[in-house]
Formats: sequence, C-alpha cells, structure tokens
Amino acid sequence: MPQPQSREEYEPKAGRPSAEPVPSDDVPRGPRKSAGMTMWTLPRSVWLGIGIIASALLLMTAWALLRSGELSGDVFVRLPNGEVRRGAAVDVALLEPSAEFDLLEKQWEAEWTPAIQRFLDAARANRLPLEAQIDLGRQARSITAEYRRRALDVLKAQRPVHIARADASGHYAISGVRSRPYLVVASYSADGILFSWAVKTEVGRGSQTLDLTNHNQSTLLTVD
Repeated sequence: MPQPQSREEYEPKAGRPSAEPVPSDDVPRGPRKSAGMTMWTLPRSVWLGIGIIASALLLMTAWALLRSGELSGDVFVRLPNGEVRRGAAVDVALLEPSAEFDLLEKQWEAEWTPAIQRFLDAARANRLPLEAQIDLGRQARSITAEYRRRALDVLKAQRPVHIARADASGHYAISGVRSRPYLVVASYSADGILFSWAVKTEVGRGSQTLDLTNHNQSTLLTVD
C-alpha cells in the first residue's frame, strides 16, 4: 500500500525552481489588450454629437425632398407635310436661367424683326429688283446667324443641372428637381429641319408637364 506523501513533497523548497516554468520575454504570451480607445468606448458626449449630426443630415434630406419635384413631357414636332415626328433619344437639359441669353434674344429680335419685315414688304410689293430682295433676305439671315452663334456659346458654357434622354416615344422625365426657375434646352432634327428649344419654366413640388413642340421652340435658335 503506497505511503502518503509528506507536505514537503507538495511544496517546493526554498531555492528550488518551481515545477511550472516562469514565462520569459521570448515566449509568446497571447494577444494583449490594447490600451487605446475604441469606438465602443467613446465618451457619451461624442456619441451625442454624432447623433445630432445624423439627425441634422436626415432633416436636410427630408427638406430637400419636400422642396423637389419632377418635370416630364414629350418631344414631338409636326413637319411641313403634316407628319408628326417624336424626338426619340433627344437629350433634354435643365440649365440655370441666363440673363445673358435673355438679353441676346431681345437684341436679336430688335434687329431681326425690322430686317425681315423690309424683306417681306419688298417681296409683296415687288418694287425692288430681285437681287435687291435677295440682299434684304441675306441681311436678315446674317443677323440671325451672329446672334445664334453667341446664344449657343452662352448655353454651351453652362453645366446642366439635370439632363435626361427621351425614350423611343419621345418621352422624358427628370426627378429630384429642386423648386426654382430653369431653362429647358433641347434640339431635334427631322428631315433636315432643325428644331431647338430654350424654354423658361419654374419647377415646383410634385409632378409637372412640359412638352417640347413647334409652338414653344426657340425662334432665335431655329429660324433660318
């Protein structure tokens, strides 16, 4: 029968190494906890600030949605032979209102209207030689060409706020439009005839319709 061990055999004697080795610096001791602050240990004041910022962003987004609307419509024209053409794949752009473009339109109309009237009067009365009548027509066309070039430069210099491409039926739709005035710009060519638009409109909340047709095309950008 084995004899019970004495207390001295259980406890290590002074000066003797323990049975369990003491870990040294060369022996890996497992991952250590970082003393730095994680996102879960941020102070309550920081979390409160984050919450306020997030709430403000949500309110701003909701306010922007309430102040926005949708603009849609169809692009179609009637040709001289009576045929109706729909502007498939026409790009419809929303630009900021341009005071310079408005001024060019007024200046062009002030010069072109009397010039084209002189040509029409001469043609009706038939009092001038044919060459003189043709010259009057050329003067009216040259006025239009110069103002049209300047007007197109003004429009091209602007960056569209929104742009949408009409589908195969000529329908376009622009959503998320902020409520304010815009200039709706588009162009369409059919059977060698150019139709151009620069229509002033004001978009409000909700859905609004603006068709681009023969009736609201830009005279300055279209007349030849």
